[in-house]
Amino acid sequence: MLHFNMEAVEGGKAVGFPPDRWIEVIDAAEKAGVTAVVIDSFSHAWEGMGGVLDMHSLTLDKLTRGNDAKRDGMSQLAWAQVKPPYRRLIDRIVRARIAIVICTRAKPVMVDPKTGQAVRKTKTRDARIPWDVASDADLLFEMTAQVMLDPSAPGCPVYPVKRPDQLAAVFDPTRPLSEETGRQLAYWSKRQG
Repeated sequence: MLHFNMEAVEGGKAVGFPPDRWIEVIDAAEKAGVTAVVIDSFSHAWEGMGGVLDMHSLTLDKLTRGNDAKRDGMSQLAWAQVKPPYRRLIDRIVRARIAIVICTRAKPVMVDPKTGQAVRKTKTRDARIPWDVASDADLLFEMTAQVMLDPSAPGCPVYPVKRPDQLAAVFDPTRPLSEETGRQLAYWSKRQG
């Protein structure tokens, strides 16, 4: 088993979690002959220091030079500069020759107390799920399976957001994930070529 310390320091300064660091880890794992990688927590790639949201904020600061009145108008331009490195990371995950299990955090969906509706609509949210994933739609779209665990049933994939029919029994919402779950996923993966 290999352990990668993502909290790298270069030149005495913390690097954080930019997309290229994650690509380095996947490359190193493949080179080392690792067959599976568990990334915990990939939330840092999205909302951590050096992650996509941080990169967007820093890019927006540079584009607006502190002029808050320009921020809304420049946000899309900032995203145009930030998304390509993140998209390269997603593409690298998709092209990986190893199995990758990605863990992310989730936050409770913010609900308007008057209407009971979600405050912020997203294209990835299932209205039945009371959690917002700390990631974006690009990653979620590319996943083979996505399940969410809920504190009400520790370790159980209570919300099977996305899963092939062949994995329905593997992600049983009444049974906690375990080493046996890993064995079943490995068996399924090998059969997929």
